[in-house]
Amino acid sequence: MDFLRNLSKRERVLLIAAGSCVFLAVVYRLVLIPVREKNSGMDAEMMVLSGQLDRLRTIAARQNQVGEDYVRLKQAFKAPGTDEERVRVFQESLEKFCSETGVRITKMTPRQVKQTDWSKTYLVDLQIEADSKQLIAFLHKLNTADSVYRTDGFHLYRKGKDVSGNDLGASLVVSMLVVADDPSSVAADS
Repeated sequence: MDFLRNLSKRERVLLIAAGSCVFLAVVYRLVLIPVREKNSGMDAEMMVLSGQLDRLRTIAARQNQVGEDYVRLKQAFKAPGTDEERVRVFQESLEKFCSETGVRITKMTPRQVKQTDWSKTYLVDLQIEADSKQLIAFLHKLNTADSVYRTDGFHLYRKGKDVSGNDLGASLVVSMLVVADDPSSVAADS
């Protein structure tokens, strides 16, 4: 303390001012800069979290739609009953599509059921006659049906001597896929 008493008033003021500057510089460097850096880091993190929240809100909004689509598709891949009942329902739906589109069935023959560990595929050989618009409408009905139908082995030919292409014949194999809830139930149906 003797040191401070020996200083003149002007020297004491300068010493206090210098000490205050040093104190403020230390506080700025050790307190304010880390707080500002942490705050700017939190702003960046807040932007990232805001983006994630927006994505999660979008996902949550779509959850109901996805659930409804899942139930619809699950039902499309299932068909109750025995193999014979499934083939009968399959053939009836093909007949319905043909009558709705004006297509004439000349022959419909079921094939052997193809079976895997998790599914069964029902096949029907189909021979039909129609004009091009009716045929396109029929194929569209098959592709947009609630059940899972697929057309294989499509063979198109002109019927008769008509060169206009209005009277066509087609030979195709239509398949229906059925997925089992329990893989053991596929083997049990056989």
